[in-house]
Amino acid sequence: SLVRLEYHAAEDERVEISETCRIAVDFLRWTLGEGKNDSNEERPEYDAPMACACMLSPYDSIDPAPPHPSHASIPTPTLGSTLRNPSNPLFERYRIMFSLRNRGTKAAVVELCETLVGDESSALLRHEI
Repeated sequence: SLVRLEYHAAEDERVEISETCRIAVDFLRWTLGEGKNDSNEERPEYDAPMACACMLSPYDSIDPAPPHPSHASIPTPTLGSTLRNPSNPLFERYRIMFSLRNRGTKAAVVELCETLVGDESSALLRHEI
């Protein structure tokens, strides 16, 4: 249940469990169109849009955080910098990671590799990359 996931996202001392539950909570909120973050602030990037081509995985995968349509117009290095910023919510970083993966360009791979090697904030994020 959402309540149980929220509990583990906030209270579980095992970071991997807490982060996994946080992503699940944010995905469910996105799916339900709740559009709020932990601070109960409006987060337009959580609004669940109708699916667009930029959100579809070319790898036939089901991702825990869908790419955001606005990422299509953001330069790859900017997405990479945002991905590596640990102050951004993990769900947002995951959305960026999948946007970069879906681009499939050499520049996108470089950004993902830099995150894999340089990120120290989330073992879960590095694992997903």
